[in-house]
Formats: sequence, structure tokens, C-alpha cells
Amino acid sequence: MGLGSGYGAAVAREVVGEEGHVVSIEIDPVTFKYAKANLERAGYQDVVLVQADDGLGYPELQPYDRIAMTAACTELPPPLLDQLAFGGRLIAPLICGMGQDLTVFEKSATGVSQKFICTVLYVNLRGQYGVAGEQESKS
Repeated sequence: MGLGSGYGAAVAREVVGEEGHVVSIEIDPVTFKYAKANLERAGYQDVVLVQADDGLGYPELQPYDRIAMTAACTELPPPLLDQLAFGGRLIAPLICGMGQDLTVFEKSATGVSQKFICTVLYVNLRGQYGVAGEQESKS
């Protein structure tokens, strides 16, 4: 989730290897174009890039074994948990008070567990499940 410069998508592609798939979503059109150009220049032709609302995920290729959010949210967007496979893990920075807690969620047939990792600082999620004042208008 979130492309930035494309670096995270490239790292994820290297980690999952040839057997895995990487989908990266970016809401901002300028950032999307920048990251896409960087990834293409670096030879990453097989990363699925989607310009859309990150909080909605990408249901077309679900379920996902792993989801990494790179923007902070006050609560986990339900579509992302819906798209996570049983046994899958999702890592996200959650806004708690004045800070952000990097949290790992694990989905099982009996529910979702969560574990605090450390305090972090990320940009706020935008879009439908974004932080108040940072939602994108739908056109």
C-alpha cells in the first residue's frame, strides 16, 4: 500500500521471489507516475501497480498472504482485512493518541489477533478510510 518512490515495492518483489506476487496501490497520481517510472527503469515489470484508494485494497487478486500498509490510520480499513487470507499477516501503523504504533495483525478462522511492534512515524492514510481532513473527494 502506497508506492512512494517504488522502493518498497521493489524490496517486496525481491523478498517474495519469482513465485510470489506484489501488488502496490497509490492514491496520489503524481506519486504513482513517479514510482511507476522508477520501477520500470529498474526492470520491475511484474509488480502490479494500481492507482486507487489504498484503504480499499485490490480485491481482484485476493486473498493476500501479506499486506503492508505504509500510511497511518486510526483503524484498520475493513476491506484490507477482508482481502487477507486466513493465516495471513497485515502490518500497519495505527494512530494512538499523539503517536503511531506499528502493529501486526494475524487473521485466523477464529478471528484477528494483533501485536504491537514499536512506535513509528508515517504519513496519514488518505481516501475513504483516511484520517479526518485527509479524505480524497470522489469524482
